[in-house]
Amino acid sequence: MVMEKPSPLLVGREFVRQYYTLLNKAPDYLHRFYGRNSSYVHGGVDGSGKPEEAVYGQAEIHKKVMSLQFNECHTKIRQVDAHATLGDGVVVQVMGELSNSGRPMRRFMQTFVLAPESLRKRRLRRSRWRLTLPLNRPRTVPAAAPSTSLRRPSVTESRSSRRRRCPRRSQSPSLRPIRRRRRSLTQKQSCRWLRRSQRRRRRRNCQRRREAPPPASL
Repeated sequence: MVMEKPSPLLVGREFVRQYYTLLNKAPDYLHRFYGRNSSYVHGGVDGSGKPEEAVYGQAEIHKKVMSLQFNECHTKIRQVDAHATLGDGVVVQVMGELSNSGRPMRRFMQTFVLAPESLRKRRLRRSRWRLTLPLNRPRTVPAAAPSTSLRRPSVTESRSSRRRRCPRRSQSPSLRPIRRRRRSLTQKQSCRWLRRSQRRRRRRNCQRRREAPPPASL
């Protein structure tokens, strides 16, 4: 019975499941996925800004993995892409989130190149690991530029501007009853003036009547 050749996506998903399960439970044995001619790169650049150099062989890869101090490494796989390459190989690209030693989650991207050794067995030929910034890092929001557009003043602003322009309205309310008193005084004065004028008229009329000659008797 001839066995069907598995698809690259099926091979990639099964390899990713085994690789990250071993990374979580027993990172000391992670180097067994690699061979003598395999290479391993962790990170994009080092502390001095130079690109990380690859390590070759199981022994060197084991030292490199131990130096990274993987402990209780939890991963969340978001996406797995796999496609065939030359020599019946498979290229697998993994994107997800990773947490090591209880630290906050960080996005990562890792690329694998699987080379076939037999129909069912494949050896990890190359591996490249790249981490990004933590997910909970605060983002710097750029300051908003001052707006130069003209806007219509609100009702409260227009009222305050009117009060500043008109000094009469800005006076204290204690002066208002004084004005009312002044108005009432002017009204009283006008009433007195009318009474006096009426009295003068009456006196004049009385004097005219007195000075007038008596009517002639028939």
